[in-house]
Amino acid sequence: MMRSGLSVRDAKRRLREMYRSQRDRMERHERQMAAETAARRFFVFASVQQYRRLMIYAPIQSEMDPMPLGRYAAERGWEIYLPRMRGKFELEAVKTDLEADLEPGRYGILEPPGHLPAVDPAELEVVIVPGLAFDVRGHRLGYGAGYYDRFLPQAKNALWIGFTFDELLVPELPAEPHDQRLHAVLTDRRWHWIRTPSKPAEADGSKEELL
Repeated sequence: MMRSGLSVRDAKRRLREMYRSQRDRMERHERQMAAETAARRFFVFASVQQYRRLMIYAPIQSEMDPMPLGRYAAERGWEIYLPRMRGKFELEAVKTDLEADLEPGRYGILEPPGHLPAVDPAELEVVIVPGLAFDVRGHRLGYGAGYYDRFLPQAKNALWIGFTFDELLVPELPAEPHDQRLHAVLTDRRWHWIRTPSKPAEADGSKEELL
């Protein structure tokens, strides 16, 4: 993955440019169709049927849009949460109604208004995680600020699920010790399960389901 002499951070920087460009080249209707397909695929897998507290995110740029997933979950009686920025590099989880108005926060990302209370992240059961790319070992290439690497350990009782286009689930990404490994990655074409929440982060139990 990395050429000799290239640091992990430099490799990540180059890959961010490459995968962002790849994602941006997708047509808008392709991204919309992929998001709808992945949202429906989420509920096909029996393992997620037991949960009711779902945290999604407000998409930026050409990210896979989890709002269809949020709507389908709300129709099934799930509680929906969205992240809100707190301090300089922290996230908090806020229960919200997807029909309610969201407000532009830092970087223009939509988030729940400030008057809504935050909840304990340990109460979450599923966290849908954004990223530029994911690999089959559960590593994630984010934007470099570390928001989710700080937040996910607080959501210690939840499934951490990467949400992306199938082309951006890749064999290997460079990783650093502080990078959090996910439990699964959901794309428009497949579920890719990596480990269960009860297993340590270094456990390898990769399983792919084409559903």
